[in-house]
Amino acid sequence: MKIKKGWQMLMVSCLLAGVLAGCQSQTENGGSEAAGTTPPTESTATSSAGSSETKAEESLLASKEPLELSIYYHYYNGPFKDDWQVYQKAAEFTNVTLKGVVAQAQSDRSISFNTTMAVRPLPDIVANKVNAINEFALMGAFQPLEELIEQYAPNIRKYLEENPEEKDKWRASDGKIYFIPNVQEQYVNSTWFIRQDWLEMANLEAPQTVDEFYNAIKTIQNMDPNGNGQKDEVGIFARSGMNTVRALLTLFGVKGQSNYYYYVDADDTIKSSFYDPEFKTGMSELAKWYKEGLIDQELFTRTNPRETLLGNNQGIAIWDAPGSTSTFNRRLESQIPGFNLQMLTHPKDVNGNRVDLTRSSFTNTEVWGMSSDNEHPEETMKYFDFWYSEQGKLLNSMGVEGLSYDLVDGKPTFKDSFANNPEKALNEMMDSIGGAQQIGGFVTMDYWKGLLEPNAYDKLQRVMEEVSYADGFPQLPFNDDEVGRNRELYSAIQTYVSEKMTKWVLGAEEVEGSYDQFVKELKSLGLDEMMDIYNTAYARLKAAK
Repeated sequence: MKIKKGWQMLMVSCLLAGVLAGCQSQTENGGSEAAGTTPPTESTATSSAGSSETKAEESLLASKEPLELSIYYHYYNGPFKDDWQVYQKAAEFTNVTLKGVVAQAQSDRSISFNTTMAVRPLPDIVANKVNAINEFALMGAFQPLEELIEQYAPNIRKYLEENPEEKDKWRASDGKIYFIPNVQEQYVNSTWFIRQDWLEMANLEAPQTVDEFYNAIKTIQNMDPNGNGQKDEVGIFARSGMNTVRALLTLFGVKGQSNYYYYVDADDTIKSSFYDPEFKTGMSELAKWYKEGLIDQELFTRTNPRETLLGNNQGIAIWDAPGSTSTFNRRLESQIPGFNLQMLTHPKDVNGNRVDLTRSSFTNTEVWGMSSDNEHPEETMKYFDFWYSEQGKLLNSMGVEGLSYDLVDGKPTFKDSFANNPEKALNEMMDSIGGAQQIGGFVTMDYWKGLLEPNAYDKLQRVMEEVSYADGFPQLPFNDDEVGRNRELYSAIQTYVSEKMTKWVLGAEEVEGSYDQFVKELKSLGLDEMMDIYNTAYARLKAAK
């Protein structure tokens, strides 16, 4: 396939400025706690997958003869490892072996990606985020996949038939499909946790409303629950100050999608919540809560707040990822007698709704594509399809039978050496064998059932059932002019907004006296123009469907 000249220009831009999302650093909730794209279903990777036999079944074969394909894969846990047992087992099923192209010593994903994409021939398979693959695909770096899916991928085809809304998300701005995405059956990016032992000490039930949440934090803070004679309990916190702010603003009806302050309104146009009255009210309330000491007084400067505040027996309520945060009961049980941190179903907001705005934009989904230099498209598509099969789902989610899990009463169950390893958490154990990777395949609820404590898994299911999750922000097909102008506007606006919000929360400025000027400054910085660019691209997206 002929590669367009724009590819070289794009590489120069990425190398110098890191403009592609694929060139950016990992989010704080890396690994398989990243948000997914589809509603939860009962995991299909159970006993129906059968026993993991070492002999490749004919229906799973991707190649009649042994075939080696090169792969670029570099995630938060490092580059692809050729000796990962999960992929060795996949080779037994499919007759396809993957060979990583990234040196194990390379720790910077953006550097490894840029370097890989700058050298011909490209690896057979390249994994990254949606927008990184699509950007290069439009330059000719990747093969379109729709015909290959139709011919060689019955499992992927079945998934798209059962989830027709997903197909449009997979399409690039030219209407073609260039990747196969990772699908997370567990899509909760973050949720509230609260010290249940301290709630019980205060004779309080789990807070169900904003007022009850406020009163619970205030009551606990005033009773010295850690018993050290000091009022040093920290009420509300997250792993970053702005995450704390965004989570709390949601309780006051501030709209948004994918944690942004932009959203598709009921009239099907994109708007900014900065102009909404709820934003002004929410910021005023947060300033009040901070002044009263309910919010971490070091929320913008504290290092490692989760480990520090929970480990020091000070933190009361945290907004964080369900998987890793739920492990703190086991991690701290010997240090803090009675420590009991429990997942909390989101309190109802001021409108009486349980809402979550953190579902990731589909552009942040990890995917893999087939490069234009791949000379085995049929076998590669069959290999991609394997990971959408029942056996592929089981392999990625649970690992290798006999090594990481056993079948107990016909159901895959993590071995104690993985689920309760004294040295490493389950996600780390799975990383060590290549399990639960962000490839173009599934991470099912079976994985999460093993990762979480039993009651935490049940509470996560309840959160998923009772909370309304806003759709991820749409993948907007900006043209070249819009990309440059939007980047310029967005950077200036976000810098100004972050500075202003910080001042408001800390009480350096009063919200009431400066909000009107805030709006004027946003207009002068080009927020209205940026919304016009968003809506032009959004109209283009809708017209292409």
